[in-house]
Amino acid sequence: MRSLHIIQHVPCEGPGEISGWAQTRGMIEHRVLMSEGEHLPEVEPGDGICIMGGPMSVHDTNELPWLLTEKVWLKQQIAAGRPVLGICLGAQLIAEALGAQVRSNLVSEIGWMPVTISDTGFREMTGAPERLTVLHWHGETFDLPQGAVRCASSRFCENQAFVHTRSLGLQFHLEAGKAECAAFIDNAGDELSHEAPSIQSAAAILTGAEAYAAESRETLYRVLDWHFGACLV
Repeated sequence: MRSLHIIQHVPCEGPGEISGWAQTRGMIEHRVLMSEGEHLPEVEPGDGICIMGGPMSVHDTNELPWLLTEKVWLKQQIAAGRPVLGICLGAQLIAEALGAQVRSNLVSEIGWMPVTISDTGFREMTGAPERLTVLHWHGETFDLPQGAVRCASSRFCENQAFVHTRSLGLQFHLEAGKAECAAFIDNAGDELSHEAPSIQSAAAILTGAEAYAAESRETLYRVLDWHFGACLV
């Protein structure tokens, strides 16, 4: 049985619906909580890796020395050809590992808002819809790594998803349901303190979870089946 290694940066940003997918597909889930000093795993051929989000920046290595350790480890896994999925901060870490710049987005993008799955090949391979409303919670973005294919964009952020060989970066949170939204609000609700077209209220985010989380989960399962397909054999 294959393992899915979930690299979690803070307790409040866990794998969400990714855990349900792993269980239904017969994968063994191994979590590493970086903020608690847990050690990065030895990854065997055929295993998968998920790099989760977090409130920190990829640039916060002075304040968080373990982040530098994770970056070195991530480059090794990508070089070894391991299938890696990065979500939000995780996508930014993958982009940086591939030589791209991570920088402030023009605006913070927080709430349930649509993305356009712009790459036809990605839609055909994953069964993802052309337009999907997903949870966003980020203030930074990544440039597209050299050789990567941009797969999705939104009104407020051009680079929402990319594929590069066996690495997949998603700036948005397909894994999030109502419980994950509540955890985000509890831990980062201060980011909702000012009104803006790109920032929803806490109430709107919780209502959005009821409206959109089911389709988000369905798309997540399709994307994971495609990206980690070789791990399921």
